[in-house]
Amino acid sequence: MMRMMKIYVLILGLALGMWSCDDFLTVRPKSDILESDLFATSVGVEDALYGVYAKLGQSALYGEDMTWGVVDLMAQYFLLNTNHGSDRYAVAQFSHENTDARARYGAMWIQMYQTIGYTNNLINALSAKDENSMRYYSIYLGEALGVRAFLHFDLVRLFAPHVAREPEARGIPYVRQWTPLVTSFSTVAEVYASVIKDLKESERFLTKGMEKMDGGNDFTNTPLIHFNLYACQATLARVYWMKEDMDSAAIYARKVIESEKFQLAQPTEIKELTAQIIAKKEGIWGIYNNQLTETYQKVFYGIFKTGLDGTLYPNALYTLFDDLYPSGVDVGNEMRVGWIRKKTGDAEAKDYFMKLLLESNMTASLLDYGGGIAGINMIRLPEMYLIMAEALLEKDPDLARDYFDTFIASRGLNKFKDRGKALTQDDINRERKKEFFGEGQEFYNMKRQMREVYLTATSPYTLLTGTEELYTLLIPDSEFEYRYDDEEESDIN
Repeated sequence: MMRMMKIYVLILGLALGMWSCDDFLTVRPKSDILESDLFATSVGVEDALYGVYAKLGQSALYGEDMTWGVVDLMAQYFLLNTNHGSDRYAVAQFSHENTDARARYGAMWIQMYQTIGYTNNLINALSAKDENSMRYYSIYLGEALGVRAFLHFDLVRLFAPHVAREPEARGIPYVRQWTPLVTSFSTVAEVYASVIKDLKESERFLTKGMEKMDGGNDFTNTPLIHFNLYACQATLARVYWMKEDMDSAAIYARKVIESEKFQLAQPTEIKELTAQIIAKKEGIWGIYNNQLTETYQKVFYGIFKTGLDGTLYPNALYTLFDDLYPSGVDVGNEMRVGWIRKKTGDAEAKDYFMKLLLESNMTASLLDYGGGIAGINMIRLPEMYLIMAEALLEKDPDLARDYFDTFIASRGLNKFKDRGKALTQDDINRERKKEFFGEGQEFYNMKRQMREVYLTATSPYTLLTGTEELYTLLIPDSEFEYRYDDEEESDIN
């Protein structure tokens, strides 16, 4: 963990301009000696992997934009007006052509591919070595392949049409080499096939590497902050779910659940379950990041505001007429209501989004994570239960309801079975929206189902018809500058 902390601080410094990330990870090395030195030992390979993970935690990626900062704005999770900046307001309104929104999307695209480049550099270096050259060779290669697949997957489901509806539409470039040559675009179906291939290779290497795992190594004793075997299987479940291959999604979701490596939290643990930490019981994979406090202070807690970048207040509606977190005698004691609450001891009437932050850290000089690992949750166990419920909804409704009930009981809600209530797709959708507030997942379920969008985050409320164009972000113009031989790819609209 100490090495990860040091690498994170280094990467943060690189982002601030101390050095360039290219120098550190030698993506385009100025010297072959530097690259060969970096990958010559296990320590060098591990440091390169830590560098990739640290990069994932930055603001243009999963530290903000790939979770709550852009993706969740489109899911209408926050109340917005023009005081929040024209980029956020435009994103929440699905105004994809807006210049500021496109700049935000462009930064995400560039940073994702830059991180893929770092990962490819590591994969290529490892692939040139004998697998017996390092004790954890299979773990290193399995993690890198998994991260590469994970990043391409999120890119294709943001920047391309949905695979089940338009499989032959233009997707994204699936980049496997770091090269000055331009990588051709693949179709959406081809990208999904490549994602699944990489993930299955990742699973094979990680399974093999598990045979050599021990707890005596700083790299192997913190699997939660690595793309581990169960993260790989959970990602496969997520990919097949998005692809609407529910039988395959259930196979992998069940593997994760039945591994018994993870547990659903108790209702009393929900309030601070993901508050600046990777969920202790439910976390399958997370990104270590101990630099989020200042962002959360400004964006969610309403202090250290600068300019027009005001507080993001939560939008606590499921629909125009339904609360997101209802409670009651029939429903039960909904514990997630604590994720939206007033400040302690504050007479102000406003509710704040508290799910991701420890309130005690907002004004503390010394941060305390309560024994947890500071960071960002990438995949948690509840998603596997909800995938199982959806996969079995028509084939075995009673078993589907059992998976669903097991999950909602952990949130303080009464089981549907005890209430004599049949499970529906809308019930599953509702739980997904409640559960993944701030984690960047709800938008993809909306896209998958091509839902109408009520713009409840902005005033006046507007209803948008669900279309592929609505749910597909625009690829930056710069991606097409050197594609003169392909007329279709040059026509980005």
